[in-house]
Amino acid sequence: MPHLLRVSNNKRRWDKYPDVSWLAVNELQADALSDLKTDGGKLSVWQVEDDESNLQRLVAALAANRDKLDKVDYVLVDQKILEYISANAKIVLGDSPDEEANRWHLDLTELSVTKVVNLSRAISEANKVRRVLPKEVKAWVRTAIQSGWIDISNVNEKIRPEIKKLIESGT
Repeated sequence: MPHLLRVSNNKRRWDKYPDVSWLAVNELQADALSDLKTDGGKLSVWQVEDDESNLQRLVAALAANRDKLDKVDYVLVDQKILEYISANAKIVLGDSPDEEANRWHLDLTELSVTKVVNLSRAISEANKVRRVLPKEVKAWVRTAIQSGWIDISNVNEKIRPEIKKLIESGT
C-alpha cells in the first residue's frame, strides 16, 4: 500500500516528550497539528510508493520549489489511513518543477477537526517522521536536474544560483 507524504515545517513537532509533566504518555504537543493545516477542508499530500522508489525524486521536486535549499522534514503514513479517518482523496496536479512528480499529488478533502486529529494520531503511531539533511537535499536536486526530471529554469529563482553552482562544481 502506498504512503502519503506531508511536508513538515519541523520534525521536532512530532516528538514525544516523556519529560513534559503535563503531557500524557504517547501524546503529542498540539504544535504537531500546525503541519496539518487545512484550507477549505483540504490537505495537500503526496503519494510515495510502497518501496519508496519515488521518494528521493519527490523530495528533490519539493526542495526545488522552496526559497532556501535546506533540510526537508516530512511525515509518512500508510495510505490506508484514508479509510480509517473516512477522508476522500482527489487527484490534483501538484505544483513542483517536476512534471512527473506532480502526478503524485493528492488533496485530502472534506476534512473535519476529528479527521485531522485522527490523522495526526496515525502519523504519530506510524513513527515515520523523517529529515533529509541539506547535503542530501542538494545532491538529490542536482541528480533530478541532471536526470532531466527538473528543468533548472523551473526551479525557484531564489535558489537557482546555488543549484547552478552545485552542478558546475559537481558537489
